[in-house]
Amino acid sequence: MNIFNFNNLTFLMGSYVIILSLLIALFAKDYLKGDARKKYFFRWFSFGLLSVTLMTFTQNILLMVILWPTIGLSLHKLLLYYPDRPAAKLAANKKWLISRLGDFFFIAFIFFFYKALQTTNFSEGIKTALLFQDSLKNEIFLTNLFLILAVLTKSAVFPFNTWLPDTMEAPTPVSAFMHAGIINIGAFILISNFELLSMTPSLLTFLIIIGSISALIGSAAMLTQVDVKRFYAYSTIAQMGFLMIQIGLGQTTIAMLHIMAHGFYKSYSFFKSPSAIEYNQRNFINQKEKIKSFSFSNALFALSINAVLFFSSLEVLNYFSIDKPSSLFLVFIFLSSNIIFSYKTSRNSIVNSLKKSFLIYLSYSLSYAFIFQITKDVLAAPTSSNFIEYTLIAFFTLFTLVQLFKERIIKSSLGRNTFIHLYNGLYIGTIFNRITQKLI
Repeated sequence: MNIFNFNNLTFLMGSYVIILSLLIALFAKDYLKGDARKKYFFRWFSFGLLSVTLMTFTQNILLMVILWPTIGLSLHKLLLYYPDRPAAKLAANKKWLISRLGDFFFIAFIFFFYKALQTTNFSEGIKTALLFQDSLKNEIFLTNLFLILAVLTKSAVFPFNTWLPDTMEAPTPVSAFMHAGIINIGAFILISNFELLSMTPSLLTFLIIIGSISALIGSAAMLTQVDVKRFYAYSTIAQMGFLMIQIGLGQTTIAMLHIMAHGFYKSYSFFKSPSAIEYNQRNFINQKEKIKSFSFSNALFALSINAVLFFSSLEVLNYFSIDKPSSLFLVFIFLSSNIIFSYKTSRNSIVNSLKKSFLIYLSYSLSYAFIFQITKDVLAAPTSSNFIEYTLIAFFTLFTLVQLFKERIIKSSLGRNTFIHLYNGLYIGTIFNRITQKLI
């Protein structure tokens, strides 16, 4: 029985983990220069990196049940980098409690997986499940249910996302490692074993619903934050929600691209966070003066230019004879709103925004084509329905319009009240804080 699984997908994920960790280590070397606890960081960072790397390549569920808690242990120690700070203790303890709940779900998954399939190996279990899918229908449902619940608790997805915005006390390298690396491992398990998940379509729909809620809450709460780390935290919550949507839709290739793109982007965001704070402080007043009134002619112009770029990117995928992912429409929506917002804030920035959109479309299409080609023999084919995909696209289009008109919405009493509730994360964190303080 093979304990580890070496294929194009695991090598791709393993390369991503190692490259990203190297960048974080180089950043931490300078960031923590002269810090008395620098060795403490690198000791637990290395331990976490080793566990994540082994978790990427293993297909043995018994080894996973050892490695996943060790990843949580390393993160717990890193969150307690400043052990005398009450806020750091509360965030670490809250994460510890939620992780233990995730461990319970994963142990339940192992129980039903072994009971139904008589193996501790993912690959062998999936082969058996495919052969006896009809007779093992209920057992496979429970197996997938507890696997999904375990991943949700470990990935800061609603309603288990409350600990992430409270981790501001940790040093920036810890935040980068947490947001860009550790938090993605659960989603990778779902992607690499999607054949098992595809046997329970109802649970894929459940994953889409939970992912949508997490994406909406994260995206909306992100817009209300004034602290840069809390802003990035809610951004990560939203991205984890989008990632679950993609997996639920069966878009495993695009989900893999999402993990890597979000990881590199989020680590870069944390690397530059000090300069971002200075920039915002310097330009806040001037930026307020630049905002212009919104007009539909501006929106029409932006959408027209962006549509040309969008259809050009489709032609890139056609050139490689690759099916077009529905998530590309979401990229179109996002970039359209970005262009419109740029036009609102500055007459000249729309040119730079269009240049940026062109580069994003080009890199997105080429990256998708690259990952598709090297993982097409490993990843399962998409299984979702067009109805669900286009419903989500319409829903998030509506949400994007709300974001564009948020200056007008927030002037109403309902808008102001909603702003306050979103700023406080809908008070879900307060509930978990009270539970944590009672239990620990």
